Amino acid sequence: MNLKHLSLAKMQNYENITVVPILSDTNTPFDVLDLKKGLKMGLVTIGECDSTNVEKVKLKNNSISPLILLDGEEIAGSLQNRIISQTMIIAPKSEMEIPVNCSEKGRNEYKSEFQYSDYIANSNTRRKKAYNKNNPLQEVVWNSIDDLETDKNTSSKTKALRDSYEKNKYDIDSYLKHFKMENNQIGVICIV
Repeated sequence: MNLKHLSLAKMQNYENITVVPILSDTNTPFDVLDLKKGLKMGLVTIGECDSTNVEKVKLKNNSISPLILLDGEEIAGSLQNRIISQTMIIAPKSEMEIPVNCSEKGRNEYKSEFQYSDYIANSNTRRKKAYNKNNPLQEVVWNSIDDLETDKNTSSKTKALRDSYEKNKYDIDSYLKHFKMENNQIGVICIV
């Protein structure tokens, strides 16, 4: 996509967040499938690897489009919820093991097939994961989720990231209702 076709819409503000929609004046489709849509349409499947490994899952992209996975996107179900470990593009009609981190420390029993969680790891978790040098990565993720529970005054029987968000859904929704999608919006800049 040519940058001369991009523009910024009017800033939208609420509390401590400013959102600037990125617009495109071209009708050229950006043919990349996102994880939420891929799972919902049944074009993407995710399951446990043949050998049990909490840090990898098997993903199959059955679509004819590349699939984009975003660092921190959460999938819920299976033996425990996981977050995608890094941003990746998965080729169409391909299958591979992808790196993940467990985002639910206290469960190791099958719950359901993996589904899209509708949540993404908070910025502190993603930042600590990216800049981790000394500790096992999984411990860094779990410790960050513990910090989030403390910060948000929540607790979860299984120490699930998703549970912290669910318990703060009212606060999250109050932010979301103050921002609207613009016509021809293809992205966003967020400033906290």
